[in-house]
Amino acid sequence: AWHASFNKWTVRYLYVPLGGKDNIQFTVWLIFIFVGLWHDLWWSWVAWAIANGLFFTVELLVTSEWKKPKYAFVRETSLWSIVS
Repeated sequence: AWHASFNKWTVRYLYVPLGGKDNIQFTVWLIFIFVGLWHDLWWSWVAWAIANGLFFTVELLVTSEWKKPKYAFVRETSLWSIVS
């Protein structure tokens, strides 16, 4: 219950004012650092925030590269529709 309200608060008061999708790589890092510090000031939470920021940044970069037209032939194959 509180996770859902914390998620809504984070989106409403951090993600959207910081730029949302227009500035997604920056906002993802700030949100994860905020959530890590919000849980506690232990280094393990800071490391968790940095790791998640890194993983999401890699995912965003791969996703944006994958959407380019040069990979359209892979996405249009019948095998890809089965895999995805």
